[in-house]
Amino acid sequence: RARNRAWTDYVPTFSSALSGVYYTKTREDMEAGLANAPVAVDRLEKAIAGQRGNDGPYFNGPDLSLVDAAYAPFLQRFLIADGFLNTSLLDGFPLVRAWTDALLSNEIVTGAVAPNFLEEFYGNLRRREFYIATLIDASAAQAAE
Repeated sequence: RARNRAWTDYVPTFSSALSGVYYTKTREDMEAGLANAPVAVDRLEKAIAGQRGNDGPYFNGPDLSLVDAAYAPFLQRFLIADGFLNTSLLDGFPLVRAWTDALLSNEIVTGAVAPNFLEEFYGNLRRREFYIATLIDASAAQAAE
């Protein structure tokens, strides 16, 4: 329980690192966020490798736990954003990537968001005038052609 508590306490640091990549106003800011993000992801990678003590696919083994629920929304949003940014950040962290893939293939996790989640997420990025919104709009324009 103490290990789980420690890793749920790490969520704000981890989520800030990921959102620091896509909650940015310019490409330069995005690149600066991307340069900083691996430190936070690496810490989690090392925890999964050395502290988890199981083969997953989830943090505590075969069943979803509070740690999984705490990280899933941030990993989900990051992967959506990375679909436009193409950072491949998680590719350098195979254990975090495998955990992310397991989480996002679980219907409990994916079913926990509102049906209009993507629309709201994209709308929020546009309203806040983040750099990624220009990429989302460019992609939408290409799809419309």
